[in-house]
Amino acid sequence: MSDIIDRYIAEINSLYSTDIAGEHAYRPALQNLIKELLPQGYTVVNEPARDDCGAPDFIILKGDTPLAYIETKDIDISGAKTPNDTKLFDFKAFQNKNNSL
Repeated sequence: MSDIIDRYIAEINSLYSTDIAGEHAYRPALQNLIKELLPQGYTVVNEPARDDCGAPDFIILKGDTPLAYIETKDIDISGAKTPNDTKLFDFKAFQNKNNSL
């Protein structure tokens, strides 16, 4: 498993070193990492359609069942959100709706 993570870190570092990569540039690497770490039968969707919980960056499905939503941010953490951020609120809606996590 360490080689999977090493490849992910190398790809992120390569993109970051260009000094022009934004949040969306890192998503394919993250999608590949998640797919490699999950067992068969799971699907990782980048930019799924908006639903009751908002518009997450990724959703992990098992069959047609959503198991997790993932919100990505650029590497610059100065944009961190507060507890009142709508993304956190959307996650709470998802958690209340699915209550299986």
